[in-house]
Amino acid sequence: MGKAHHIFLSTFFSTFIFNVFVCSSILLLHEMGHFLLGMYAGCKNIRLVLLDSELGTYTEMTCQKEPPSYFSFLGANLFVIPFIFSFLLLENFLEKNLFFVGLGFNLIISITDFPALTALQILGFLIGFSMISYGEVVLIDKLLFLYKGD
Repeated sequence: MGKAHHIFLSTFFSTFIFNVFVCSSILLLHEMGHFLLGMYAGCKNIRLVLLDSELGTYTEMTCQKEPPSYFSFLGANLFVIPFIFSFLLLENFLEKNLFFVGLGFNLIISITDFPALTALQILGFLIGFSMISYGEVVLIDKLLFLYKGD
């Protein structure tokens, strides 16, 4: 196996593992935020589903009165934002760039909580995808530089 092949496989595997960790953590924290705020608001029959038959994640609940409009947004970001910003504390680590991946992914999954706002969903998806792309490009560039030095 040549050095270029080794560099490619190492970069691909590292990027894949980092992304699986960040995205699955964000999904879990996103739904936990909804769950916790539902409990706090006194909602009943709260059910957190991390993987259904259609590969969807969601939190179901029955509330006696309609929660405020910011309720869903707050729940989606309650735990996620501190988690994402913790990557910025990794000052000298290449994983710091996962901040952009996490922020973009969170924006994409958070905007799906507002299905009535189609134009906002499209804009949120485009911004989120751009952030993810930027984070991935910088992460892969730093990984390639790291593995080329080996």
